[in-house]
Amino acid sequence: MKQSEVEYILKDDPERVKEIRLNDGRRYRVRERERWMAGPYLVLLDERNDFTFIAYHNISAIRSLQRNGGRRSPRRQ
Repeated sequence: MKQSEVEYILKDDPERVKEIRLNDGRRYRVRERERWMAGPYLVLLDERNDFTFIAYHNISAIRSLQRNGGRRSPRRQ
């Protein structure tokens, strides 16, 4: 699934739960407000398994998450 397809699915209805399927076959149920964009890359926080899954690899996002102990970075204005 392409980045643009994932964004379209999430933005269609922000509060309704969406299920997205990644290229490796994993499925995630997310809401728009539960995602965090790091540049053009999507980062999904999977609370069910208590880990952060980076759908589209971005080393700067990984470093940011490591610095914050896995917490979301505040959005810049």
